[in-house]
Amino acid sequence: MGDKTERERSGKSKPGARSGSVKPSNPTSKNSQRGFSDSEGFFRAIAEGAGDAIIVVDNEGKVSYWNSASEKIFGYSSKEATGKTLENVIPERYREQYQKAVEALRGGGKSLPVESSFESEALRKDGAEFPVEVCISTVLFNGQWHAVGIIRDISNRRRAQEEVRETLAKYQLMIDHQKDAIIMVDMETQKFLEVNRAAVNTYGYSREEFLTMTITDIFSETEDDVGAGVPSKAHLFMHRRKDGTFFPVGITACAFSWKGRKTFCAVITDITERQLNQVI
Repeated sequence: MGDKTERERSGKSKPGARSGSVKPSNPTSKNSQRGFSDSEGFFRAIAEGAGDAIIVVDNEGKVSYWNSASEKIFGYSSKEATGKTLENVIPERYREQYQKAVEALRGGGKSLPVESSFESEALRKDGAEFPVEVCISTVLFNGQWHAVGIIRDISNRRRAQEEVRETLAKYQLMIDHQKDAIIMVDMETQKFLEVNRAAVNTYGYSREEFLTMTITDIFSETEDDVGAGVPSKAHLFMHRRKDGTFFPVGITACAFSWKGRKTFCAVITDITERQLNQVI
């Protein structure tokens, strides 16, 4: 056997030679991993700064991501929520639907919509139920379907809507109990937009009939068109009932914008008795 070369004795291999314990570098793989890591970090930065709850659920129905807003809205920490199902935050009446959605995810997600939005209710950690607006999308990640949910607490919106409904109901009640007829008319089309109960009783038309009519249908033939102007003080006119009879009225009206329309509201008083008393 010949003597070993100096390189062999020193244990050094030639440049570029393969070693059993060292694997060649793959720049493409490293770039892909770095890109994924950067994307994940970018997502987390956005999600943690969001005011809405952002939750990611895997195809087993278990939480894999739970942002800071989720902690505030639902009351569960990320540690408490991660790895658990969402049944604790879903009212019992909706849990069957939730299980079906999880089964669809497990089956490949084909039966699930790519994205859906709806209003529903959810549960806080203390058991309190509250209204939410939900947007759910499905994504394929690492060969498995996941659901990403963005949940917004709309309690304040619902309270505001309820307050508006209550206020409108109060005004409607007040208007309906007025003894004088009250009408709202679109100044451009001259069509009735709303009438109260007294208007129905005074003119003999139903509310449904009024809403198919224009204000000229109750004018006498000599009355000016409503487009010519809106009286700001009481004015005397003759109006026509459904049965064709005429009667004197006093009108006080004002103009304003309502639902993007130039509108006037008029309070109409039947002054038949007043005029008779003046004659007597």
